[in-house]
Amino acid sequence: ATCTGLVRTSGVGALYRGLGVSLIGAVPAMSAYFAVYQATKTALLSMAVSVPPMLLVAFSAAFSNCIATGLRVPCELVKQQIQAGMYPTVAAAVRGIGAGGLRAFMPTDALLAQLARDIPFGVVMLLAYELLNRRRRADAARGAEWPPWASAVCGAAAGGLATLATNPMDVVKTRMMTRADPAAADGVIRLARNMY
Repeated sequence: ATCTGLVRTSGVGALYRGLGVSLIGAVPAMSAYFAVYQATKTALLSMAVSVPPMLLVAFSAAFSNCIATGLRVPCELVKQQIQAGMYPTVAAAVRGIGAGGLRAFMPTDALLAQLARDIPFGVVMLLAYELLNRRRRADAARGAEWPPWASAVCGAAAGGLATLATNPMDVVKTRMMTRADPAAADGVIRLARNMY
């Protein structure tokens, strides 16, 4: 009903509000995320440490998300506020948020909320993906080759599991970023408690 009403009143374009700024933020953030993840995982796995490899994958995913989130938050803040109807355009959102100075694009609570969503998301997704791929490689070594599309299914399953696990924090993040004052002193934990 919400989707149909939105399309009826504002047209199909309303479903793509904030897409441009989302892409501007997603491309460097995802590039940094996978580059840091791969480099960290490779470096850690090459060390002679007696730690389970999946723990190193989890650490690499968490660390890479810490880096990528710094690139993601300003664009996510603009996108969320456009989608919530707080600003009509990217330019208006940038002007409105920017009125609080550069620091307004990285409010502490919005950053913490994004990290609280992104770190578990990355850890769950990459652990699930690596475990599924490990199974695929083991099957291939025994002669039971998986079909070419199986990697896509592994990725979809991993992404779906991570989304399911972190959706509550995504809701908290959205509420945090669409408040009238994202830098207000409510805090992530208090906001989550009030929502609960």
